[in-house]
Amino acid sequence: MPAGLECYDAQGRLMFSATDRLARVLGVVNTNAADGSLIDAGLATGEAYFAFFPAAMTGGWYWPTVTVSGTTLSWSYAGASNRVAGFILYGIY
Repeated sequence: MPAGLECYDAQGRLMFSATDRLARVLGVVNTNAADGSLIDAGLATGEAYFAFFPAAMTGGWYWPTVTVSGTTLSWSYAGASNRVAGFILYGIY
């Protein structure tokens, strides 16, 4: 018989199981519409994820390409102008 932790809501629906993967946010960085990178040792403690949130929906059309390699999160823009400034939320799960 399997063993583990499970949490249910008041209606008896399963809300969490110990086999679920939970995300942990490590940080948020402002791209300032410029290429950049950062090092965060926390990226080595799980599988990385990230999401880009534009600061405004006007003014540009080049969004950054974001990559994670080891403990380094990097972002770069394809175009020299018309870059979309914004924030990268990153973490692990």
